[in-house]
Amino acid sequence: NTTPANITIHAESSYEGLLNESFQLTAVVTNSDGEVLDGQTISWTSSHPEIATINNEGLLRIISDGQILITASIGTLEGIKTITITRTTRNLFAFTVDDLSSQLADLGETSLVFLDEYRMTGTFVELAQGASTEEISINRDVIYYFFKGSAVMNIEGEEVTVAEESSILVTADSKRSITSVSADAQIIMTKINTGLSLIQGFYAMHTRAQMEGPRNPNQNVWNPFLNEESVIFGLYMLPQVAGGDSRLEHNFDELNIVTRGFSRFLTDEGEVQLEPGSIVYVREDNGHAFKNLSSDTDVLILWNTQG
Repeated sequence: NTTPANITIHAESSYEGLLNESFQLTAVVTNSDGEVLDGQTISWTSSHPEIATINNEGLLRIISDGQILITASIGTLEGIKTITITRTTRNLFAFTVDDLSSQLADLGETSLVFLDEYRMTGTFVELAQGASTEEISINRDVIYYFFKGSAVMNIEGEEVTVAEESSILVTADSKRSITSVSADAQIIMTKINTGLSLIQGFYAMHTRAQMEGPRNPNQNVWNPFLNEESVIFGLYMLPQVAGGDSRLEHNFDELNIVTRGFSRFLTDEGEVQLEPGSIVYVREDNGHAFKNLSSDTDVLILWNTQG
């Protein structure tokens, strides 16, 4: 008797974890005699993918809080499990571009929300050469940093070329799209969730040369090239000879993107090894410092100073 008659999902009734944390679910298929049928192809679905997604291998991925129904099916035969999802948070998040790229490859997608906090939302995007995106409008300021690659963006009808290692802030409610990717691109998008900038026009772009203009080979230099009422974005240049900096604590959240060098990042919540492509989020009142530099280190730092 090889006809499936029952599908039983083996999973917990609740899962708790960080954004994008994943858990493996399994399903057992039996025939009408209760015998296990191996090698069955099972389709998995989530009733609310905005709460948790599940792929074809039964890997559950947390997105937000809520209750979902997970269905494992073979044709019209279904097994259903109700699961409660609780998303947790912490004061220190660390990612790397390589890790995020691997997650995208596993998901078969081009974008991934890796940070979803009250003051900032971070999305990692990979687009191949020649790719384009649909025109959208976002009700908050968004900073696009091209960690790798370049593209042409259409912002309120104006064609803007964004080079590798350049950043561009697009103001809230401005229509924007990527019309053509010139070279394979890895983009870190950060949406500022509180407050609006006061820049003139629809965007403000800064190239790598502008960012590192005031560099000093003998001392730490902070260049806040974007300094607005609700957001400060700048390049922190730490030469190895300076040895790092002193502990800093402030009442606003901070996102760090390492573009050059290797060092340790010491915080009240723990330590992180930094390398090019490291992305570290530090919540307010979490003291932190850059130490043990093994080379000159450049870090893009984004502060949301309101909310």
